[in-house]
Amino acid sequence: MKRLWRIFTRIPLDERWLYLLIPLNILGAIYGFNWYRDQLASTPLKYWPVVPDSPLSTLLFGLVLLGIRLGRRNRLLEGVAYISMVKYGLWTMFVFAQCWWGRRAAFPEEAFLFASHLGMAVEAVLYARYYFPGRRAIITASLWTFFNDYMDYVRGFHPYLPMMEFYPTVRLVSVLTSVAVIAGLLVWGREGGARRGRREGGWETSTT
Repeated sequence: MKRLWRIFTRIPLDERWLYLLIPLNILGAIYGFNWYRDQLASTPLKYWPVVPDSPLSTLLFGLVLLGIRLGRRNRLLEGVAYISMVKYGLWTMFVFAQCWWGRRAAFPEEAFLFASHLGMAVEAVLYARYYFPGRRAIITASLWTFFNDYMDYVRGFHPYLPMMEFYPTVRLVSVLTSVAVIAGLLVWGREGGARRGRREGGWETSTT
């Protein structure tokens, strides 16, 4: 069990995983944008960047992974992607869990989205452990996060919710999740510096 855990947590140190995760995140983003197609169609074009929160996060994270693969990292992009991936991964899981609790049933697509958003949060945390962009990048990226919350819950561009009666709770959880994720990443970066990043000799060739 410990060996499996070690392999899992060291995925970011094995370049081969990028050949799976980059296309997986890009395809997930395409699926997500299609899922938002009706809401995007009814939204003015200038507001599109604040509507499809999860697929945009996944797309940005795919670009982060591509940058890691090419050795061209963008710290601010990493900050936005890490915060968004964890925030909207956890937020979406909460929304579906609350809906299931309210109606005592889970539809197959919702179960798939729950699992995929759990994966979003996990992979972002794993890569942030080794490719932390720095506290300044996280703090700067947090401005986008709070602006997005403002646009979602003050201006009304939040994703369509399965059950609107939970809107007040969902709004509160969204803001609290933003604060918790940003604080958590700042602590994660401070405590993880010694174990972070790609080793100077290049990629590890095996996770064993």
